[in-house]
Amino acid sequence: MSSGWLPGYDIVDTGRYSNYAGQNYYPYKPIILLHMTVGMGLSRSYVAGHTVPPHLWYNVYNGDKFQTAPLDMAARALYQPQYGYHWTNKHDYLLQTELVGIPVVNQRTYNDEHCRLIAENVIVPQVLWLRENGLDVDLNSIIQIENSSGSASEYWHGRGSEQEMADFNGIAQHIWVWGNDHWDCSVERLDLMAQYAREILGQGPTPIKKKVIPRMISGYYRMNPKDRTQRAVWNDKDFGAVHVIDLTVVHPGGRIYHHPKDDGTVGGTKLFFRNHQESNHSEWGEPGSYLIPSTAKDRWGNVGTPGFASVVVPAGIEYSVWYVPPAQ
Repeated sequence: MSSGWLPGYDIVDTGRYSNYAGQNYYPYKPIILLHMTVGMGLSRSYVAGHTVPPHLWYNVYNGDKFQTAPLDMAARALYQPQYGYHWTNKHDYLLQTELVGIPVVNQRTYNDEHCRLIAENVIVPQVLWLRENGLDVDLNSIIQIENSSGSASEYWHGRGSEQEMADFNGIAQHIWVWGNDHWDCSVERLDLMAQYAREILGQGPTPIKKKVIPRMISGYYRMNPKDRTQRAVWNDKDFGAVHVIDLTVVHPGGRIYHHPKDDGTVGGTKLFFRNHQESNHSEWGEPGSYLIPSTAKDRWGNVGTPGFASVVVPAGIEYSVWYVPPAQ
């Protein structure tokens, strides 16, 4: 394998890296993963002192480029959950870059020219290194975030699952990594960065496989049984005081996800989902999801048509609920 130190980068060898898991552990595929520094300063001394560095650092505003780990070794910029089978940092080859910038919820930091510079100075050199070593990354496959509300939580609905990340090959960002709670790079245009990279590499315009993370429809609520002004409350025979959150129109084949957390003020953590005004409830565990069946009825009794949904949750539960429409 050729040297993992890239030409054109100022090398700051911190020694803070380790071996990848290896293909005997799992047949991981390459991912180019982007971070943001959450600050506007970048210097040689700063990256030298960073305790959990990525491979690369790039300042799109002045062109500074540093490298703190060779690409053939695993960087340390991700949190490794203490559960599950798969690796985050040691996923080979997960190539990580910190971009100078401050991620803002639902707001772009980088304009189109910045995206071109990131493609030219960050994505393309990594693609060329991978190809030199008989590997490749799918530049038609990206993780695109359209709404980053609530993403500073490991339980945010837009995070990929452990297995999704294990099998992904393409361009992604920290906000999507399972078991992590960062929100970078928010809603930056990874699709545009990938487009510029393909053009620079002579691949031309090709169809892009873009996984779009949809917005959460119910928001994030902290229900306090002493403050019942947020939603209607009444007494349920099983749970006592409960809240009802009405969702939007849902479709058969769509899925509703939830993550409740018992804050100690009530005894239960279960949510109930009432679909399409049906009288029966579907019980969820914690956390979980509910696939809207093809036999679901709307409020007029029609089968397999769009309808409304609501969630009933005991008062005092801290939770989030979101809806992902069926694949088109």
